[in-house]
Amino acid sequence: MYMNLSGIPVKKFKEFFKIDNDKIIIIHDDIDVEEGKIKIRKTGGSGTHNGMKSIVHELGNKEFYRIKIGVRKTKRKRRLGRFYFKKYKRQNNN
Repeated sequence: MYMNLSGIPVKKFKEFFKIDNDKIIIIHDDIDVEEGKIKIRKTGGSGTHNGMKSIVHELGNKEFYRIKIGVRKTKRKRRLGRFYFKKYKRQNNN
């Protein structure tokens, strides 16, 4: 539940340090971006990411930088909880 309320601490941070939205950079995982890929955007929607929905809501607009780190591009719909909380196999990259 806490991850879905990310906007609250982001807003408090912004107010405490008195910074504008265009100076904020949010780095987050994105299920809609292919695993291992990175996308950088200055503005945009929150997609399926509830934490980003919270940030957009709390900041009052979408005008902040975001770095999206792809975790998987699924072809079929499935429960995201199962994806995020499954155990990963260790890879040997030798």
